[in-house]
Amino acid sequence: MIAVILEVFPADGRKDDYLEYAANQIVTEAAAYAKRIGASSVKVSGYGATTLLSNGDRLVEKAGLAEKRAQNMATLLRGLGVAGVTVSWKNEPEPGDGQTDASRRRVAILVTP
Repeated sequence: MIAVILEVFPADGRKDDYLEYAANQIVTEAAAYAKRIGASSVKVSGYGATTLLSNGDRLVEKAGLAEKRAQNMATLLRGLGVAGVTVSWKNEPEPGDGQTDASRRRVAILVTP
């Protein structure tokens, strides 16, 4: 079994309800791939993060953002004609390190042939 995992990041940390062009293109390609191969499953997983601030404090995202990201992505995929999309998310935000915090706020798309 071969699976393809794509990770899509929001355009910036303050906006969680839109995708920049490059991310939008990845979603379109994932949908085309899933339809072309007749994917047995397409799983969308949402993740949230904590941001480590310069003063050492941690800024935790609002509850529900990981779910919102995942549900929005699933809606996009379904709108592009992908059937059988399942959605999951992690309620607990991933810890921040002050370096890669933005990349932890993401959605992963797993396409299984």
